[in-house]
Amino acid sequence: MVSLGWGHALAQTVDGKLYGWCCSTDGRLGQLGDILESSPLDSVPDIGRTNQHSGNDLDAAEKFVRDSIEKENNMPIIWEPHFLEELHVSLGWGHALAQTVDGKLYGWGYSANGRLGRLGDILELSPLDSVPDIGRTNQHSGNALDAAEKFVRDSIEKENNMPIIWEPRFLEELQSVEVIDIACGLDHLLCSGDGTLLSGGSNVYGQLGRARRDLGLLPLDMPFHPVLVAAGLGHSMAICKGSLSDVEKNARKVITWGWNHNFQLGRAGPENLPYVVEGLEELTPTSLSEGRVHSLALTSEGELWIWGCGKSGKLISGCSFDEPEPMLADMQAMKFNKLWQDSILICFWLQSHEG
Repeated sequence: MVSLGWGHALAQTVDGKLYGWCCSTDGRLGQLGDILESSPLDSVPDIGRTNQHSGNDLDAAEKFVRDSIEKENNMPIIWEPHFLEELHVSLGWGHALAQTVDGKLYGWGYSANGRLGRLGDILELSPLDSVPDIGRTNQHSGNALDAAEKFVRDSIEKENNMPIIWEPRFLEELQSVEVIDIACGLDHLLCSGDGTLLSGGSNVYGQLGRARRDLGLLPLDMPFHPVLVAAGLGHSMAICKGSLSDVEKNARKVITWGWNHNFQLGRAGPENLPYVVEGLEELTPTSLSEGRVHSLALTSEGELWIWGCGKSGKLISGCSFDEPEPMLADMQAMKFNKLWQDSILICFWLQSHEG
């Protein structure tokens, strides 16, 4: 299994070993690299905020650019995969989770919205989630413009003090839970364990699977037992077993919720709550993956089912139309041998993580 971040990558082998490579700034590869330091983008000085054209500010800006270019020439790069630990890791846009072999969960990175549970000093909404209801009725009124300008200024100020967890820390609220699977979306997380599915982070698109917008890592109210989870930009999926009252309680179901702009949920019905994808009910799904606006499921028969946005050939259907329900990818029609088919599945897995 491979997960790609912005400038770095992680690979987990079938026996649970974790390897990392590429850019190691900000500790994004743990302790790999000779020096743990912030990247140039994280050390931007507070220059030119009050008077961008003053001589001192221009000199400071020029010096910062020269120093940044010099740093770029000596960026700490791990050129080959290096062993980290026996972990299951998932990467979000600015946060990361690591699950140990004994079911413990650690997190680090950007902690706003409770996307890392209760890590961080204060649980609060990020600027993107706290957009005020301004200008809905009259976008050009004086009060609306003043409110918008104030919101922008406040957001810029908050970005100078972004809540960052610099080293992996144990998620204490899960100390009594044996974690089975984890997934990071753009700015949310999913975690399954002990028959419960928990979610935390941004809920702008309903990707947390709950009606209330409480912050923190909280359980979803659903009559299913989660096994595996997957997270995209604004939608979420899980492979679940049926409830105890279900006649086929060992049958696996695919549950989806969240953003459905391009039918990436693969079903009708309420979007912000977990519901079954009926088009996959007769199958046995074994793994899931999500792109920005499309979804994939692999079955025990080796079949690949895809749905959602068809742009740029994502659905390998020969056209760019969206698919509102799961569609079987015709791998045999491509006339590739088994090795090439396996490679294609891996490529789709990678593409879905890149969006």
